[in-house]
Amino acid sequence: MLVFVAAELMAMMAFALTLRDQLQNVWQIDGAAVVAAVDDAHITAFAEQLHDPVLGWTFKATTTAVPYTAFDARGARRDSRPWTGRFVAYGDSRTFGADVADDETWPHALGELLGEGVANFGVLRYGPDQAFLRLRQDVATRGSPNVAILGISSDGIARAVNAWSYLYDRTEPLAFKPMLEVGGGRWLPNPLAALDRDSIAAAVAAAATQPDYWRLFNDSRPVPEFPYLWAAADTIDYLLIRARRWQDLWQEPRAVATMDAIVDELVSLARVRGFRPVLLFIPRDEDLRLHAAGKPATYAAFAAQTASTYGDRLAVADPLAAGFDPARFAAAPNRMLAAAVFAALRNSP
Repeated sequence: MLVFVAAELMAMMAFALTLRDQLQNVWQIDGAAVVAAVDDAHITAFAEQLHDPVLGWTFKATTTAVPYTAFDARGARRDSRPWTGRFVAYGDSRTFGADVADDETWPHALGELLGEGVANFGVLRYGPDQAFLRLRQDVATRGSPNVAILGISSDGIARAVNAWSYLYDRTEPLAFKPMLEVGGGRWLPNPLAALDRDSIAAAVAAAATQPDYWRLFNDSRPVPEFPYLWAAADTIDYLLIRARRWQDLWQEPRAVATMDAIVDELVSLARVRGFRPVLLFIPRDEDLRLHAAGKPATYAAFAAQTASTYGDRLAVADPLAAGFDPARFAAAPNRMLAAAVFAALRNSP
């Protein structure tokens, strides 16, 4: 008994003094506690800068939260090249151009190749589902472009099966979003339609009932509490066996089916509204390492199947295709992304 008590005390001290901070991204998230810790100033700022009752969050003409750029009346990123209304780009942080200047994004580089502006509607931390919904919303309210490009970072699959972003990336506690329920073929709405304390608490409760992959995964995370010896064993088991990364989702049938459904919605919308759809795959560091080792990228099988399924109805662009130059990509990734889209447009009907 003394040995057990001593071991329990040592485990408790290890959690309290070191492991709690070092493994904070491992522990199970208490949703109610997270939103309860959000202060009123944060809620007000999110409401003014980003909140969208349908999409979850988006950039607006009044958004000043991104210090290195500004947005026009449509919420598109500032660009020196005039937009003719023909080309639009949607996607996540890689499409938006996180931490790069206005003339360093891939939509701007594509505009240089095309000789006309490409409206950049990318949004930080967006899922491919949100990006598609924003495209669909814009087409309904402002009419169709000639070409619409949906940029999908290879880790975007993790956000496609996610309703509360905090459960995945632990960054913004008010980042709730809609998601596509593949089994029922219907869109589940954004749980956070209004920004007040009651609505935020209700959004946490609603997200707990949705088929959010990361909510279900969060339920399997360890909890650093008594008995600490069990918590330590559970943590080891989690790290060695149960842990999942976004890379793993490209092998998960449900996640891949969700991505299939989003692409199908894009192609269907393009057919009905008369624009040309382009799907751009944006590799992450993991994909570059796999490519350097002579292995396929995380999304390679999905990209090949998508190109085969839709044929001429969808232009598929992948910078890791034949002729990829790792040194050139490292020096100017956004220019190579633009070149991949330009080539896909040129080579497809």
